[in-house]
Parts: sequence; C-alpha cells; structure tokens
Amino acid sequence: MSIKEVYTIFIYKFTAINNNNEIIKNSIIVDNDEEFKKIILRERLFLISYKKKKVKNIKNNVKVKDIEIISFFNKLIILLDSGVSLIDSIDNIIKSLKNEKFKKIIIEVKKELLKGKKLSSCLIKYPKIFTKTIINLITVSEISGKLSEGFKSIVEYLESEKKVKDKLSSTILYPCILLILVFLIIIVMFWIILPMYKEMFINLKISLPKFTSFLFSLSDFVKNNSLFIVSFSFLLLVLGYLFSKSIKGKRLLDKAKIKNKLSKELYSYRIGSVFCKIIYILNQGGLPFINSLEAGVENINNLYAKEQLLDSITDIKKGVDVSRALDKSKVLPPMLIEMISIIKNDENLLETLKINYQFYDKEFEKKMNRIIVLIEPIMIILISIIIIVIMISVFIPMFSLMDNIGGM
Repeated sequence: MSIKEVYTIFIYKFTAINNNNEIIKNSIIVDNDEEFKKIILRERLFLISYKKKKVKNIKNNVKVKDIEIISFFNKLIILLDSGVSLIDSIDNIIKSLKNEKFKKIIIEVKKELLKGKKLSSCLIKYPKIFTKTIINLITVSEISGKLSEGFKSIVEYLESEKKVKDKLSSTILYPCILLILVFLIIIVMFWIILPMYKEMFINLKISLPKFTSFLFSLSDFVKNNSLFIVSFSFLLLVLGYLFSKSIKGKRLLDKAKIKNKLSKELYSYRIGSVFCKIIYILNQGGLPFINSLEAGVENINNLYAKEQLLDSITDIKKGVDVSRALDKSKVLPPMLIEMISIIKNDENLLETLKINYQFYDKEFEKKMNRIIVLIEPIMIILISIIIIVIMISVFIPMFSLMDNIGGM
C-alpha cells in the first residue's frame, strides 16, 4: 500500500562552476525554486544546468513518537553490530513494530533499499519523521562506511532532545492546571455564587455597597451575554492561533522571546544547546565545520534566531571572523560565541562542544525551574485575591444586615 502525498519537497541535481573555476556536481533538497536559487547565490556558484525531481512525502497527520524512532535506531545498532545486513535488520524490525503507520513507512523504505538506493535517499521522503539532522548523520556515516556509529549519534541526539522536551512538558503542567483552576473559580463565582447572593439581597431589600453592586452587574452581564463572550473569546483564540502559525506572526513572537529581558537568557540557553549539540554530533560524524554550523541553525525552532544566524553564516563564508559574525546575531550566549572562535580548529572541539551543550541543557532546566517556582505562588496569590475580593463584597452587606437586626 503506497503512502499518499500531501506536501512536496524537491531534489535539485545541478552542475555549476565555483569561484575557483572548478566544475562541481551536487544535489540540494529544498521546498521550492526560490530556495534553490538563494542557496546557489549564497554559495557564489555559476549554474550550468540542473534537474528538479519531486520527492513524495507522507501525510502530515502521520505521527511517530520520539521513543519509537529511538527504539528503531537502537534495534538497528544491535542488529548491525551483530553482523546482520541492513536490509535483513530492517526486515527483522518491521515484524516488531506496533505502530501500523510507521510500519508501512519502513516497509516502503525496505522496498527502496532492495532497488539499490541508499538509506538516506529512502528516509528523506519522510521529513516529518526523519529530520534533516538525522539524514545528514546517515549520509555522513554512509560515506565513511560507519553506519552503526551514525545511528549511535542519532540515538544520542534524540534521547537528549527527548529529555529536554519531557522536562519542559512536566514543568509547565502545574501552572497550566492552576490557570484552568482560576478560570473555573471565576466561572463558578459569576454564574452560581454571585447570582444566588444577589437574589437573597434583593428579597431582603438590603442597600448594597458600590463595589458589590458592580460585581452583581458584571455577573448579570456575563450571564446575559454568555454566547457573545464565548464566541468572541473563541474567535480571538482562533485568530491568535492562526497568527502565531503564520510566518509574520511566528517571526514577531519569536523575536519577542529573544528581545524580552525576562525570557532572553532562557531562550539563549535553549538555542545554544541545540546549536552546540548538532555541531558536535555532525562533526563527530565527519561533516565539515561550516556545514555543521548550517545544520545547527536549521534545527533551531525560533524563526527570528534562525534568520539572524543564517545571515551570520553568510558573513562567515565571505571571510568574516566566526565570533564577530555570530555575535552580530545577538541570539547565542556570549560564552558560546567565544568558545567557537577559540576552539574551532582545536583537537578538543568535539569534547568541548559536548560539555557545552550539556551545560546549556542544565542551565535551561534550572531557569525553567526558577520560573515555575515564581509562577506557583503568583497563581496561588491570584486565586486567593479573587476569592477574598468576591467574598468580602458579599459579606459586607450581610454584616450590615446583622448590625441592623442587632440594633432593633
């Protein structure tokens, strides 16, 4: 059964002349003609000819968990190290896969391998599952003939990223629960508690303080216009979501994350971690330093940071000093920029990069924990204030009523 096509990428096989008047033949994988031409211009190549080939991709809704991908490569490592061939290893793994959609994909990969294609060429059709970093690592290991070592690097990278994602998810869970609790408390107060007391005060003909009258009026407004409020809130959420997913919206939000003093250091650590991690893994596999830099930038999710760093890499290719070019982006930790400048030709590059990405992972985790430590009491105080204010506004008229009864 074939996988249906929903979106497309292209392989551009081209022949060009570089600045040294050498004829080079290569291939580039990009989304469109415009992106291909940008790369040709950036590399200062004179294009002689090229062929464009469509690469079919899987459905956008096909999801494979990180743990399943990690397990897939771990099994490949064990089987290859045991002397089993790549095709036989994949055939063996197919039998144990429980995710049917993932199984269909691997079956398609096996069919392509039997036709004599390389593994990287087979997996490149599924960029939502096998990212550019994974493809780069496999390509490098295929050239070096150390496929198992490439898989080990992939597992190391995926496990490291999964650990950070899991920590991030668990860290933000509690504040989200508190936020939902605040929302539910407000709903209960305005829909049930306040209307109940208002009816009682009206029956008793009690004179209400201005603030209590305001809360009762606000409660009436919420109940009488609930459909409009819900619809308007839903519309705002949808528009906000669509804006955040657009290129312009994502760039604006990502820029705010980098420029905001409260979040700048946090995101700087995260970007530094990803940047170092990819450079380390790809250098370990034998990819040249400048190509590792490009791959590191490609794996950064912050669009604004990615654009700034791509400009920096363009400057580096023009001969600008590495530290000066990266510092111009203003998105990486200063210590990291200095480190790259000092050790980019050092024998200890790999170990230093590994130490740095581990350091930034830990610093990112510490920062997240500090933020949560601050958010928790703030949310609890907010809940307490809401409850206290509403209860005071209700009890003041009751105390007034009791005083009147006592004075009779």
